[in-house]
Amino acid sequence: MTIKKINDDKSKYMYLLLDADPDEDVVKKYLENGDLYIGIVENKVVCEIVVTQYDEKTCEVKNIATLSEYRGKGYAKELIKYVFEIYKTKYEKMIVGTTENNIPFYVKARI
Repeated sequence: MTIKKINDDKSKYMYLLLDADPDEDVVKKYLENGDLYIGIVENKVVCEIVVTQYDEKTCEVKNIATLSEYRGKGYAKELIKYVFEIYKTKYEKMIVGTTENNIPFYVKARI
């Protein structure tokens, strides 16, 4: 998988962002100041993650999603580990806002 940071026209990935957070207005709000990374497999965007600054010492994973046909293959895990490596030098903590149903993903990722 190739991972790429998106700096322009982040809204073209809205179809994937809305898979994790169905409120388009909320997504637009945090996407504006957030960092968007995408995972590409065979020239297709298969997953994404958005990281925002929570405070001076903390960043937050606001959104992470994988296309349904690519789930369970480790792409999201690879993506979150990638951004963790980047942000661990910039922040003391990374928090994740998620539902209880998604906690097993983060436990399994062992970040």
